Amino acid sequence: MSTTLTFNFQHRSLVPFAHDYAHGDSEPWHQHDCAQLLHILSGVVRVETAQGYWV
Repeated sequence: MSTTLTFNFQHRSLVPFAHDYAHGDSEPWHQHDCAQLLHILSGVVRVETAQGYWV
């Protein structure tokens, strides 16, 4: 199943979005039109960018 989320950030400086991932879940390569901030409550996340990996 594929989900596409579209947000209009024009008039908002911050848009909160929560999502729970199960162990081993991953997302396909994608990009965002604006900066993203991740806040992890537990576990480990690895982010791959054109500049490298972040753990």
